[in-house]
Amino acid sequence: MNINEKIFELYDYIDEHSLDDNKELEKHLNFVNIEWDKLPDSKLDDSDRTLLADTMIECLFKTKNYQLAENWVNIYLDNKSFPEEVAFHYGRLEFEKENFEKALKLFKEAYKASKGRIIEGKGKYKDFFLHPEKYIIKE
Repeated sequence: MNINEKIFELYDYIDEHSLDDNKELEKHLNFVNIEWDKLPDSKLDDSDRTLLADTMIECLFKTKNYQLAENWVNIYLDNKSFPEEVAFHYGRLEFEKENFEKALKLFKEAYKASKGRIIEGKGKYKDFFLHPEKYIIKE
């Protein structure tokens, strides 16, 4: 079995279904997750896993399945030693879970470690970083 080909098959599959309604999308996400688990551990050595993981994370955010999204964040980050990437991706997860104060702390770490580069072009995450008061409601 060629692991890289299987990863791209799974990527193509979830990409094809990424615009499905949430109920259907959940079925496809579960299918990909099961198929991923069947692959040998060497799958984590394939750098293209990040393409699949990033798409899975976005779709899981859409369906609000944060537990499985965290699993895919871990897959994405496996063997990554860049603190800015780790902080940014966990910050995204916390943002989506609406744990805004924790997300802001992680984004600040990512920003500092990357000298600001990691937040550029990141849409709502950049907006949140620059304007946290729009998201964090003080009582």
